[in-house]
Amino acid sequence: MLYTKDTADVLYLQPLGNLGANPDQIITLSYALKRATEKLFLVEESEIAVSIIGDQEKPNILIHEASEGSLGILSQLINNPPKMKEWFEAAYEIIHYDPQTKRRNRAW
Repeated sequence: MLYTKDTADVLYLQPLGNLGANPDQIITLSYALKRATEKLFLVEESEIAVSIIGDQEKPNILIHEASEGSLGILSQLINNPPKMKEWFEAAYEIIHYDPQTKRRNRAW
């Protein structure tokens, strides 16, 4: 009998209801966080995966390392709060928002 075993970091996010985000905005957020992870840690698109899970009206985000073995990227975000802030700022920029003012950049 053949089997495999793999270890990878997983990050589960539950966007708070007081954000006022609708399901489509949560999906946008999930992909912005994925792209920010790729940008911040210089990893390929195929090495990080994102899924929307849970209630369709109040979806949650699951980000995981999709490459074989653990890259240790997501645990770095949890263990280093300044790095997590940098991650969120990169996600803001990806969706064309200014991370400081939280307003949409005029160029877009």
